Amino acid sequence: MAWQTQIESQNRIKFYNSWMPHVHADFHEMGPNSTYYFPPSSKPFHEDISSYQRSFQEKWGEFNKKRFDQNSWLYYTKENFDLLYPSYADTYPTYNGAAGATFEQGGSGNAGVAYLRRDGDTLTLKDRINHTIANSLSTVEASADNKTETIENFNKYFQQTSKNGYGKYKSFVLKTKGHEAKVKDLCMLLDKMDINYNSIDKSQSLKAYSYDNKKEEVTSLEKGDLLISTFQPKGILTKILFEPETVVEDSNTYDITAWSLPYAFDIPAFAVETKLTGSAFVNFSKPTLNTNEKIYAYAVPINSFESSKFLAACFKQNIKVRLHEKPFKINDKSFEAGTLIISKKGNEGLGDLFEKRVEDLAKNHFIDISPLRSGLVKEGPDLGSDYVRPLKAPKVGLLIGNGTSPTAAGDIWHFFEKQLSYPISLIEESYFNRIDKSKIDVLILANGSYNNLNTKELSEWAQKGGKLILIEDANGAFAGKEGFALKYVEKKEDNTKPSVKSYGNRDRESISDYVPGAIYKIDLDNTHPLAYGYGKQTYIALKNILESEGLTSGYNVGTIKDKNHMSGFVGKNAKEKLKNKAVFSVEEKGNGKVIYLHESPLFRAFWNSGKLLMANAIFF
Repeated sequence: MAWQTQIESQNRIKFYNSWMPHVHADFHEMGPNSTYYFPPSSKPFHEDISSYQRSFQEKWGEFNKKRFDQNSWLYYTKENFDLLYPSYADTYPTYNGAAGATFEQGGSGNAGVAYLRRDGDTLTLKDRINHTIANSLSTVEASADNKTETIENFNKYFQQTSKNGYGKYKSFVLKTKGHEAKVKDLCMLLDKMDINYNSIDKSQSLKAYSYDNKKEEVTSLEKGDLLISTFQPKGILTKILFEPETVVEDSNTYDITAWSLPYAFDIPAFAVETKLTGSAFVNFSKPTLNTNEKIYAYAVPINSFESSKFLAACFKQNIKVRLHEKPFKINDKSFEAGTLIISKKGNEGLGDLFEKRVEDLAKNHFIDISPLRSGLVKEGPDLGSDYVRPLKAPKVGLLIGNGTSPTAAGDIWHFFEKQLSYPISLIEESYFNRIDKSKIDVLILANGSYNNLNTKELSEWAQKGGKLILIEDANGAFAGKEGFALKYVEKKEDNTKPSVKSYGNRDRESISDYVPGAIYKIDLDNTHPLAYGYGKQTYIALKNILESEGLTSGYNVGTIKDKNHMSGFVGKNAKEKLKNKAVFSVEEKGNGKVIYLHESPLFRAFWNSGKLLMANAIFF
């Protein structure tokens, strides 16, 4: 709910914010062999859930069990469903002051009108309806019985933070200069959640916690930096979304354990223990250009996902674009490797509309572009150099169907259709062997199992100029195969004595090898096109044990070094296995490439810091 990446969620939260209920019940169904789940919730509870909200969980349980006990209905509590990740439909209301809870009825789509369960009992649709009605009535009774206390605590939730702020860090400051597009996207998300923000009104130096270095240090804040304070009605929600490290009281969690927005948006950030005041935040204006003189070309820095969307829009309007692969300097202005060059040469077909088309697209995407009057540069290769190579609008295919994770494929489809706004063809796996692969420039295999693919054929396709992008488990179908440089870490023979494990503690022991969703810093080779537009590091939401130590022939563009764990739970065995692992690698293959993304740079459409890298993989 919190990230509002779907129109349904956006409208739901808009309505929620207009209502702000005191109690919020989230009704679901789970597998048909389970019984019925209601509160109290499982641990971990987020540390900022109030004592009243915790006690309401117990009250819910007392009211619900009465009806279930009277009818001899089976149920369970305090298992599976925790109160930590802020985008659940029980935690988001909880972090907005309500008493929130999840209810799960065994059933779902498989159950139909009647379902024969493993225990020999028959679960009927009537049973499921009766259980949910009983649970709903009990929820209303619990709310009515505690109405005075509920209203008082709900009001206190907002009043106290408005007056006193909340948490160890009362102010969060994000650097704006050079990160305007990313800050704009973050502000749009804060607006949707009714979280207030403003700007630092004067430059100053003070002691603050650095998200990047994970320590207190003296830092300089500049006028115009984005300021979010917990001195506001939604101060607790603000603290939870911006907390540098999540406190996890119990590591056996249902979902991810870290989500801090400065990492998700890859914006340099600092947390300050005191209240900082600022002035009203001024929305970024669309850039204006002085184009009275003759234009030779435009230089467009790649520094955010907005740059990728701008490039996609240029392709759709048949604007020819080149990529400068070296740093250069012109008119005392420096440009990094990965700068887009849009010259009049090659775009003669646009005639007098050339400047207007390019500048309108730049304004629409809040892109700061530089008009150039000459192709001669002061430092670096000139604009006619072989280092300035033409880009082609690629024809992209995504394999779907057998073997592919539907949610992973949906993640990629959503990225193209709703975020990048660039066409993609969905190719059914059973039909794949019959298509003319020369019509595809880029083929993406999302997370999944692809044991039936003809890897030799794909190797030959890449040799001829195709680009193969493998994401997460898709890499496993190609590791060690002829024609591919990827190798997985060999499993060492375990000669240790058999250990004595407790069967009753098996779930908890297994999490030592588990990464439920943590934030890691990734070291980047930003001279490689895959990492154009980034600094030397970025952040990912990590959910997998990485199996590759990197390519011996190729480029390991993103790697995890020791002590790169930033936030969230990682099992002790998993943490050791992740040291010095390759996350993103590129194999040059004849005229084409194979791009190995061992962790998806996209995550639930809210992990903005990886979107530019995914676009680079496609376009560059």
